Amino acid sequence: MIRIQNIKLSLSQEESLLKEETAKLANISSQEIASLSIVKKSLDARKKDDIRFIYTVDILLKDTKREEKVLKRLKGKGEKRIEPVYTPPAISSPPSLRPVIAGFGPAGMFAGLLLAKQGLKPIILERGKPVEERKKDVETFWKTGRLTENSNVQF
Repeated sequence: MIRIQNIKLSLSQEESLLKEETAKLANISSQEIASLSIVKKSLDARKKDDIRFIYTVDILLKDTKREEKVLKRLKGKGEKRIEPVYTPPAISSPPSLRPVIAGFGPAGMFAGLLLAKQGLKPIILERGKPVEERKKDVETFWKTGRLTENSNVQF
């Protein structure tokens, strides 16, 4: 994905022309752009007779192998390569039951966070003793090698 800054449209131009203007600036065909998302939109009103919208956009090319060539062509025009950010799909209607997540490891925490941000109030189930007791069991394991199967470093 490529981020391009300083794409200018006059007040009379429709925002739908943004893809074509971006393609023109990148010296590619607008059909080569798989997706375009607006990152920033600002108004430049420094010249009263030439007021413009200034955009920063992220584009994804249909052929991602061409990104390097496009970046070289754009050199010095406020461009950079960025990694796409995952955006969870919008929820059209909330489920009748709260989602349940098994485990509060890294994946469980992340899943819980995403679902909570969507307003779904997840229930997270975790196995093992409370943290204070588990800490003692883990310390015992590291010192003696004795494993408590339901309360160890894995939980």
